[in-house]
Amino acid sequence: MSTPLLNDADFIHSLRPTQREYFLLRESARHARLQSTLRDLSRGVGTVSELSGEAQAIVLHHSVASRK
Repeated sequence: MSTPLLNDADFIHSLRPTQREYFLLRESARHARLQSTLRDLSRGVGTVSELSGEAQAIVLHHSVASRK
Protein backbone atom coordinates (compact mmCIF):
# COMPACT_ATOMS: atom_id res chain seq x y z
CA MET A 1 0.00 0.00 0.00
CA SER A 2 1.37 3.41 -0.93
CA THR A 3 1.55 6.43 1.33
CA PRO A 4 -1.01 9.10 0.42
CA LEU A 5 0.34 12.37 -0.92
CA LEU A 6 -0.85 15.12 1.38
CA ASN A 7 0.70 18.12 -0.32
CA ASP A 8 2.88 19.28 -3.21
CA ALA A 9 6.09 18.65 -1.29
CA ASP A 10 5.11 15.00 -0.76
CA PHE A 11 4.31 14.67 -4.45
CA ILE A 12 7.61 16.20 -5.57
CA HIS A 13 9.52 14.07 -3.11
CA SER A 14 7.83 10.94 -4.51
CA LEU A 15 9.17 11.55 -8.02
CA ARG A 16 12.27 9.94 -9.42
CA PRO A 17 15.14 12.40 -9.98
CA THR A 18 14.52 12.81 -13.73
CA GLN A 19 10.79 13.25 -13.16
CA ARG A 20 11.46 15.78 -10.40
CA GLU A 21 13.83 17.76 -12.61
CA TYR A 22 11.32 17.79 -15.48
CA PHE A 23 8.44 18.78 -13.19
CA LEU A 24 10.36 21.58 -11.47
CA LEU A 25 11.65 23.00 -14.76
CA ARG A 26 8.15 22.93 -16.23
CA GLU A 27 6.65 24.61 -13.16
CA SER A 28 9.41 27.24 -13.16
CA ALA A 29 8.62 28.04 -16.79
CA ARG A 30 4.90 28.27 -16.01
CA HIS A 31 5.63 30.56 -13.07
CA ALA A 32 7.77 32.84 -15.24
CA ARG A 33 5.02 32.97 -17.89
CA LEU A 34 2.40 33.75 -15.25
CA GLN A 35 4.52 36.57 -13.81
CA SER A 36 5.06 38.03 -17.28
CA THR A 37 1.33 37.87 -18.01
CA LEU A 38 0.52 39.56 -14.71
CA ARG A 39 2.97 42.37 -15.52
CA ASP A 40 1.31 42.82 -18.93
CA LEU A 41 -2.14 42.90 -17.32
CA SER A 42 -0.98 45.42 -14.76
CA ARG A 43 0.33 47.72 -17.49
CA GLY A 44 -2.97 47.33 -19.36
CA VAL A 45 -5.01 48.18 -16.28
CA GLY A 46 -2.83 51.25 -15.76
CA THR A 47 -3.56 52.40 -19.31
CA VAL A 48 -7.30 51.80 -18.89
CA SER A 49 -7.25 53.77 -15.65
CA GLU A 50 -5.43 56.66 -17.30
CA LEU A 51 -7.90 56.73 -20.22
CA SER A 52 -10.84 56.56 -17.82
CA GLY A 53 -9.46 59.51 -15.85
CA GLU A 54 -9.03 61.53 -19.04
CA ALA A 55 -12.58 60.71 -20.15
CA GLN A 56 -13.98 61.73 -16.77
CA ALA A 57 -12.08 65.01 -16.92
CA ILE A 58 -13.49 65.73 -20.40
CA VAL A 59 -17.04 64.94 -19.28
CA LEU A 60 -16.65 67.09 -16.16
CA HIS A 61 -15.21 69.97 -18.20
CA HIS A 62 -18.03 69.69 -20.76
CA SER A 63 -20.64 69.54 -17.98
CA VAL A 64 -19.26 72.67 -16.28
CA ALA A 65 -18.89 74.52 -19.60
CA SER A 66 -22.47 73.71 -20.66
CA ARG A 67 -23.86 75.22 -17.43
CA LYS A 68 -22.36 78.64 -18.22
